[in-house]
Amino acid sequence: MRIRLDRFALVSLLFSILANISIPVFSGSYFPSTSADPARIVHPQGYTGVAEVLNVDVCIDPSSPFKDDMVEPLMKAIATWNGLQATTGNFTAGQDVPDGAYDFESIALHELGHCLGLGHSNLGNQDCIGGTICFNREVTNSTRGANGEWDAHPGLDAIDGSSDDLRGDDVNKHWFKKMDNDPFSLAPVVDSTTYSRNVVDLPAGHYFPTNGNRTVADLIYGLENTITVMFSSLGPVPLEPCG
Repeated sequence: MRIRLDRFALVSLLFSILANISIPVFSGSYFPSTSADPARIVHPQGYTGVAEVLNVDVCIDPSSPFKDDMVEPLMKAIATWNGLQATTGNFTAGQDVPDGAYDFESIALHELGHCLGLGHSNLGNQDCIGGTICFNREVTNSTRGANGEWDAHPGLDAIDGSSDDLRGDDVNKHWFKKMDNDPFSLAPVVDSTTYSRNVVDLPAGHYFPTNGNRTVADLIYGLENTITVMFSSLGPVPLEPCG
């Protein structure tokens, strides 16, 4: 199914920041909570399961003082989703966006992914193990498992979020490419024959789905300055007490 995001209308998705302006972000997104069935798939409103074009309207808050400046970066984000192509080299740090500011185009790209029904590839701010220790956000998204906690060990490569992570009874929530578990490329056909959420479909020697965090991109795949769009960069500092 090709999803088009090509119309600007006064509907539910509101952004109220400009690139490089250090003010709060407000956006519309939706995805299942940690308590939801991990097999649940979320789609935009109006999708019926039939292969067809679905228009998803995107708007800019008309009361925003930055509304005119947001048009170009939002159109670029829409064009990226409409392109349906994997890209690399898409992360820039400390060059274009000052510390304490926000990159509007990147935020819009991520939040539009939520509006298409995509969740985070990593745990992000789902942050506490046993209610006392804050978790490393690099780990691939999962449920807490039957023991009520997230379990994780980075494996022999000592890289969280890679294919050799040992996750105990955690139930994976991240869809992976069955052929190679590579989060930085797309299969020619994207459906249940090429992608899975069930770890039994992982390639031989892989223990858990890989997510495209920055360290995995660089050290495992040799891709500098790259991170997957749906990676949540919000999260606590690891190993701090949770309130």
